[in-house]
Amino acid sequence: MSGPWVPSRAMRRLTTIVAALVLACLVVAPASGASVRAEFIGMFVSSPLMEETGTLDPESAAMAEAGVGSVRVVFDWRSAQPYRRMSDVPEAQRSRFRLERGVPTDWSFIDRQVASAARNGIGVLPVVMIAPVWSNTGWGWTRPKSATAYARFVASLAGRFGP
Repeated sequence: MSGPWVPSRAMRRLTTIVAALVLACLVVAPASGASVRAEFIGMFVSSPLMEETGTLDPESAAMAEAGVGSVRVVFDWRSAQPYRRMSDVPEAQRSRFRLERGVPTDWSFIDRQVASAARNGIGVLPVVMIAPVWSNTGWGWTRPKSATAYARFVASLAGRFGP
């Protein structure tokens, strides 16, 4: 057996650098009593949770209790504006729609999501996806044919709920 292992000069230098970096991190780390803003802790909420009747409010309450400050939610443009013109909306469904920038819009599904989050003090980070049939290219996640139609919907959304 040979003598005790002796680290090389490069190994000692690397150890010194790592120790210095660890010490630097400890010096600049926030005090243990520092808190993180509630919005920092967020969730992504997917469609099944939103679509099941009766589960949205209890889930939102559970998220708030766990310290969630924001939820990232997909707002399905296709569901909110399935028809291009009011004349395309079946007579039996017309009471659910109102014109938003010339397009019949049903806010009920999105309203439910936003209201549940608001009741529980949770901010909403919307992700607008899925162009309606009248405005899609049929490609991928139904990309819009026109950025203008998409911009109109997003502007209506911002007008309804704020920035």
